Amino acid sequence: MVHFEKSQPAPECLAIEKDKKNGNYNCGNVLERLQQDFKNKCYLCEDTDITNIEIEHFKPKSNFPHLIFEWGNLFFSCGYCNSVKSNDFHDILDCTNKEHNVDKNITYQIKIEQDLKEKISIKSIKTNDVTTQNTVTLLLEIHQPENSTLNKKIASQNLRTKILENVNNFINYIEKYVEAKNENDNTKIQTIKIIIQKELSNSSKFTAFKRWIIAENKEICDDFIQLLE
Repeated sequence: MVHFEKSQPAPECLAIEKDKKNGNYNCGNVLERLQQDFKNKCYLCEDTDITNIEIEHFKPKSNFPHLIFEWGNLFFSCGYCNSVKSNDFHDILDCTNKEHNVDKNITYQIKIEQDLKEKISIKSIKTNDVTTQNTVTLLLEIHQPENSTLNKKIASQNLRTKILENVNNFINYIEKYVEAKNENDNTKIQTIKIIIQKELSNSSKFTAFKRWIIAENKEICDDFIQLLE
């Protein structure tokens, strides 16, 4: 998860639909606005190749019916993440609230274990904070479920494969960047730096994983520190 700014004001149609007996929160340009605000990616898994796009209620409809048409409660999600979150998680970090520091309060890592399987590690820095820990639990259930249906296990495996491929490509850029710095090749440095900056932007896939790779790389962290704040 990374921070996203929610555009304002709310789409006018939401207030109109709220007053109807069977109003529809997917009205007017709501979905297009969410797509733009969340950079066309699921706010939970951060994948941009979404074919099953859904408008997700951050606070579940069943538990918070008064928030069904609230603009601040509508998020851009993939169907898989929305189904995992369901009604079980309603006290998690809000990535549209900058004070929640979703970029810094949770660490992300993916690696290959000895059995050649991808292993996702997601941990809370604020171990005594229930909301942060709930978020970690949800993200692990999405990325690395222990007890789940076969469909969700396959979906999570496919997600891990995509993350690993994307992260490995990112690491290759980092290696080329370090090599260019060692060679004092300024042209190459600037070219690769632009690529890395783009990969660290909110519109990139799996940004949180990439930002933590940079944060833990003391050799080049200072070169990109502004993109980690």
